[in-house]
Amino acid sequence: MKKSIIAVVLALVMVVAFVACNPVTDEDLLKFSEKNEKFTETLDAFKLHCDTLIDEKGIDETTALSFETDLAVANTAFLGEAVQYLTLALYNSTGKAYDEATGLTSITKSGDTYTMIYDREGTSDTTIFKSKEETSSFEMREGGTFSYSVEKLFFSENEFAVQFVMTESEGGYNVWQLYINGTSGRLAAGIILSTMPASIYDNKAAITTAFATGGERSYIITADDFVANIAGIE
Repeated sequence: MKKSIIAVVLALVMVVAFVACNPVTDEDLLKFSEKNEKFTETLDAFKLHCDTLIDEKGIDETTALSFETDLAVANTAFLGEAVQYLTLALYNSTGKAYDEATGLTSITKSGDTYTMIYDREGTSDTTIFKSKEETSSFEMREGGTFSYSVEKLFFSENEFAVQFVMTESEGGYNVWQLYINGTSGRLAAGIILSTMPASIYDNKAAITTAFATGGERSYIITADDFVANIAGIE
């Protein structure tokens, strides 16, 4: 995942390299960067542990592929978050540096919330980015309609919770949840809801033993076991 994020970041840097930008020295953004780096390291260690258990336990290929795919879907959302963070980190006070490259027309901040407006082929899209010391939230709205969001909670150096929500084509929401504590954790994908789930932004009380369970595909990983429950697979 690190290599993918670096590739996206470098591409955007090349786009903005031709304009004079003054980096935002926002304390919340700096804290997000530090926490997110540790999150990435923990996620990589978790993934490596899962791969080892899958091999050791002789997990079937269908289950292994399902797990890999569910993590890959989330990685795509993390990349979107990383690009928006970079946009904020490089934003200059005129708000004009990125117009031609991305269609960004304005950035405003209120409290812990940045709002970025984009004009893309006559459609106004909005990105909302929130960050505090132990939590972050990234939401994308296309034409005023919710598209997807990524929320993170940082409990300790290697304990995290993530909630990724995207709209379903038939209506409702498809929810992906992950809880990691060291190299152990839980992953639930395909939690289909008719209403938006409760936000976990700055809400540690939302992370109970039921969090990251009950999806169409769910996985429980411990120090020495990998247990999967996938609908349609015995």
